[in-house]
Amino acid sequence: NLSTTEAKLQEKIVQQSLFGTTGVITEITSTHITLKSSTDIFQIKTTDKTVFAKNNQNIKLSNLAISDKVILIGITTSKPTIIEAKRLVVIKDEVKESPSVYYGKILSTDSNKKIISLNYNGSRKDFVLSRRANLKITDFTIGKSAVIITNSQDVGLVISLAKVY
Repeated sequence: NLSTTEAKLQEKIVQQSLFGTTGVITEITSTHITLKSSTDIFQIKTTDKTVFAKNNQNIKLSNLAISDKVILIGITTSKPTIIEAKRLVVIKDEVKESPSVYYGKILSTDSNKKIISLNYNGSRKDFVLSRRANLKITDFTIGKSAVIITNSQDVGLVISLAKVY
């Protein structure tokens, strides 16, 4: 029972020193990775047990690149800016796009899918009404004109603001 108790205590100690952050890789050497977060710069020590991942697949240390944005999960060491990496996951860097503005007549609305179709420059353009928007699908009347300001996202053109005339 003593060894079981020691193992449980050791596991609790490891859990208490777990650390996580996101940042951008600024240097890669054979002994460490330098990671710049929004608040600090960390030296990341890797071991043969460190898991590297990208797009839900394991990768090798050699697949990492400077300027990759990553999520780091590791264990703190005696120095707070040195982290022993357990898992390093490359994530997509969100590109901050400028909003786009569209003007045209409303062709149709789909209340189930929250999609508004607009005649923009002679062609049909579909827009998604975000759940967080202060607008309702009923605010869009077929045949009326609308100005729509969007942000491009994975689901398509998402309406951030709109005005129906």
